[in-house]
Amino acid sequence: MAKSRSVVWPQKKQWLDWHSLLGITTGLMMFIICWSGTFATISLELDWLLNSDIRSNATQVDNTDLLAAYQAVQRTSPAAQIIRIDELASANYSLSVLYKSEQGALTHAFFDPHSQRLSGTTSFLTVSRFFRDFHMSLFGFYGIGKYLVCIFAVSLMASLISILFFYKPTLKRFFEFPATSSTRAFWGSLHRLLGLWSIWFLLVIGITGVWYLFEQTRNDILDGRFSYTDTFSNAVYQLPEPAAGMALSLQQLTLAAQNAMPELDIKEITLNRGGYVYFAGQTDSSLLVRNRANKIYIEPSTGNATYVQRATDLPAYWYWSNMADPLHFGNFGGWITKTLWVIFGLLLSFLSLSGSWMYIKRLAGRPQRINRKLLKNTIVVSLLIGGLTLVMGALRINAMLPVVNGQRIIEIPMPVATFLLLWTLITGIICLVWGRWLLRASLPTN
Repeated sequence: MAKSRSVVWPQKKQWLDWHSLLGITTGLMMFIICWSGTFATISLELDWLLNSDIRSNATQVDNTDLLAAYQAVQRTSPAAQIIRIDELASANYSLSVLYKSEQGALTHAFFDPHSQRLSGTTSFLTVSRFFRDFHMSLFGFYGIGKYLVCIFAVSLMASLISILFFYKPTLKRFFEFPATSSTRAFWGSLHRLLGLWSIWFLLVIGITGVWYLFEQTRNDILDGRFSYTDTFSNAVYQLPEPAAGMALSLQQLTLAAQNAMPELDIKEITLNRGGYVYFAGQTDSSLLVRNRANKIYIEPSTGNATYVQRATDLPAYWYWSNMADPLHFGNFGGWITKTLWVIFGLLLSFLSLSGSWMYIKRLAGRPQRINRKLLKNTIVVSLLIGGLTLVMGALRINAMLPVVNGQRIIEIPMPVATFLLLWTLITGIICLVWGRWLLRASLPTN
């Protein structure tokens, strides 16, 4: 008779070893991703702060302001190909009109709803665009950037699970202040305390990050489905091609959208989405979803609403798909949630670095336990990826600049350019210094 085999559960010490190994091998890249994500959370606010053209004294914005922004760009740049009109955040932001100039350059025009005038233009590169591209895909990173970023969400979840099995949280431990018997004891206690208070945030970021990995994998490798209904082939239901031509004015088409979904607060108008004029926004009945969860496709030649989507009518899978972004970036509750996400984003950035340093210091007296070659290779690879990301970023920024008479012209406000350069420089210095500290800390002590 065959003997039954019992499942061997990892011992408590092994969970810590796995957690520490993850910290050493992924800590530096995890810092880069979390650090950039923290700034991505408040990137619109940084744009508002650094570019005076985006500020407005308006107290409210409605559909007539979106139409006025469209008409203002039409008057000042009649040869421009207007792509999209966006309400950026709240009423004290100018509206953004994205268009392609006569020279073919993507440009943002900002329309102040208070003065009803264009307040300025800038190239496609903004603080928001920079951090979105950096955090989402490391500026593309040769086609694998999004996978590279999302894989670290798996590492984040594995790190969280391993430490929870090793260090089971109790209510008392949430209020244990860091020990001060030694420097290493203090930082170790602080790391554990901050980690405990960040569990909820780690879960939110980890789960949504793993979801992004699944979404991208499904689109690229599985059944190619990335949205519920759209004009593209990767939608579950692809809309038919509309009749050609835009016989009706944007004002008439907006009125048609309002009639089709009276409760929709329009936040975005796209002039050509697969031939349709596309409206997206928010409703009072839809909670924690991005704008495109509620959308309308209007046929431009007839004004007919070919498709109307309310978030509340979506299947659970696709409703969750539209919840991931607001949860990941905390932009669903105004300044309160954004402040929380920034605070805990900075904590997560700190935890990414402090854990590996403490583990190495703890083992420095036992050099046989430290694989310095693995450590060195990990640091070099992380710095190499970071460096190549900056190269990709420089190429992407150059491509975003407008072309006039065959030459690229820098149309970025000086405060924006200065901030992005300083952020990049500081991030690079942190990574280099931290990598050097880790290698020095791994040296055996006498």
